[in-house]
Amino acid sequence: MTTENLFEFKEAFESDGMRHYIFEERDFFSHELIKIHDYPSVTSVISSSEFFDNSHLEEWKQRIGEDKAKEIVDESITIGNYLHHCYEFIDDEENRNKPQNKLEEHALKMYKLTKKHFKNIFTEAICREQLVFSRKLRIAGRTDAIYRTNSGKIALVDFKNSKGEKGKNDIEKYKIQLSFYNRMAKESLGIQVDELVVFMVFRNGFSKIFRFDTNEVDLKTLAEIRKRFYIKRGF
Repeated sequence: MTTENLFEFKEAFESDGMRHYIFEERDFFSHELIKIHDYPSVTSVISSSEFFDNSHLEEWKQRIGEDKAKEIVDESITIGNYLHHCYEFIDDEENRNKPQNKLEEHALKMYKLTKKHFKNIFTEAICREQLVFSRKLRIAGRTDAIYRTNSGKIALVDFKNSKGEKGKNDIEKYKIQLSFYNRMAKESLGIQVDELVVFMVFRNGFSKIFRFDTNEVDLKTLAEIRKRFYIKRGF
């Protein structure tokens, strides 16, 4: 008889601009601690792996200035975080936090204008803000949501916001991110996802859905991205 060791999440924290997820591996029978695992988040791996050419971002910062670039990024993060919160509580709006500033108020308007579009397609939440991990890729993170759609498919959904129009060619990193989450959801939750979805909400209150097949990014590519992060960061 073969058994797998117990694998338990303990904590998550930020350090050196990276998000870490700490897991304890224990013996299946004795529960004796065998090893502590430090897994980086998916977003940390993608942003730091040097798999993508980010030279255009540096050129953008130089063109508009570091301070203005930071202001734009911080604005997007604030709107994105509150928009995520709204969709997390889409079925429990009475317990949703009230907006604390003008950016969050705008995010709430974006949510109200787009939630009908979302609910027409994504009908049943399987899980939201779910911790997932892969022992094969040594990586972890939290999915935005996994939903059953109106056609009966299981969709892994990631919420994004944008100031300007975007096409599929503009969101390659999001496809990679979802592909990591898909591998992790299958390995740690046993959920077989049918499609990967980016639900993009624009500042003007419109929304757009980008769909990807689960096999568009293969395991070899994900392993290469993870390897480059390991070479650069050492974990």
